[in-house]
Amino acid sequence: MLTAEALKGRFTIVDLPAGFYGVRVMHDLTGNGELDANFVSMPKEPYGFSNNATPNFGPPKCDAIRFQLDGNNQQVIDLNL
Repeated sequence: MLTAEALKGRFTIVDLPAGFYGVRVMHDLTGNGELDANFVSMPKEPYGFSNNATPNFGPPKCDAIRFQLDGNNQQVIDLNL
């Protein structure tokens, strides 16, 4: 886990072997280690998924966030604020 202070808005993971990956990120504003939600389970903190997949009554399915890493590409994830 990385803190927002450590990320400074962007981070890079290097030397991952080629393969299939999926990423989910959240900005834990309260520092409680959880993605806080309101009374209807909608997240109250920023979150995002690889492929900028959109949740639909829960997190996106694995196929929606899955991407292939071949050493020459990168994945950019936008946080939903």
